[in-house]
Amino acid sequence: MATTGAEDPRLFAGIEKWSHGAPVPFEGSYGYGRDLVAQGRLRLALRELDPVLSTPHQPEHTFRTLQPVRDGEEADVLIALSSSATLFRAGDEPRLTVAGRYQRPRNPFFGHFPTHYQPTTSGKATTLWSPGNASTLEIPVIPKT
Repeated sequence: MATTGAEDPRLFAGIEKWSHGAPVPFEGSYGYGRDLVAQGRLRLALRELDPVLSTPHQPEHTFRTLQPVRDGEEADVLIALSSSATLFRAGDEPRLTVAGRYQRPRNPFFGHFPTHYQPTTSGKATTLWSPGNASTLEIPVIPKT
C-alpha cells in the first residue's frame, strides 16, 4: 500500500459473496442480512508482524511498535480475515472490498451497533501491484471427499 495525505491510516477489508451478478445476503453475527462473509481491519502504523505467532497464511500483529506511514512510502500490509464456513458454488464470486472506514452501517436495527472503529480521517490509499510484488487474496479450498 501507499498512502497520500492520510494521517494514521486504517484499512478495513471484507469479502462479499456474489452470485449471477448480484450480492448474496449473508447474515453475520449481528443478525441482519447484508453482512460480510469475512472481514479484517488494521491500523497501518501497527502493521509489525509477530514472527512467532504468524504462520504463512495467518498473519498475527504485535501491536507494540508504531511504524508511521509517510506519504508515497510503500508498505507491505497483511490483514487477516475472520473465519467463515461459507460455501461457494460454481458461478459464485468472492469480492474483496477495501476501505478507510468500517464498511457496515452503525445502526441498531440493521447494522453493527454498538461496534465502532476509528476511521481514517482523510487521505488516499493505493493498492500496489507488480509482477514481482503481487497483491493477493488467499482463500482456503477444502476439496470434496
